[in-house]
Amino acid sequence: GYRLKEDVKTCDDVKEQFAKRYVITDNYSIDSLPWFCSDRKNIGSTKDYIGYCITISRNWGGYWYSEYLGGFVDYRAFKEVCEVDKYLTVKKGSFSVDTLPWGMKGFKTVMGTCDLIGKSFHITAKLGDYYYLEEIAKWVDIKAFD
Repeated sequence: GYRLKEDVKTCDDVKEQFAKRYVITDNYSIDSLPWFCSDRKNIGSTKDYIGYCITISRNWGGYWYSEYLGGFVDYRAFKEVCEVDKYLTVKKGSFSVDTLPWGMKGFKTVMGTCDLIGKSFHITAKLGDYYYLEEIAKWVDIKAFD
């Protein structure tokens, strides 16, 4: 049989499934359920994960689920990144290693690339001219790898 269009209902509130990589750029609560659910429980906050790239697997009314964080977080905590999958070696020592791409609101420099020369890293994301080093969850200018 066939189905009338009116019979097919879609709802934006349904837990939409997708998988995309994002960087955590702001401090929001991590909850067992989206904020609008009265039975939600607080799990923590994203403050200790600023700059980390994570995979978001579900969206529920503007709250995104991360298996890594173990809960739902307001979508405003994230910025989309370009997915990358390659191994590169740090070759130049005059660049900073930062919690977020250099110059982004809230970024902090934690060391210099001089401490990483000759070391290889799994690059899993790119934002602007910065690569994300998966092993240390930090950002480095792409020119440090030339």
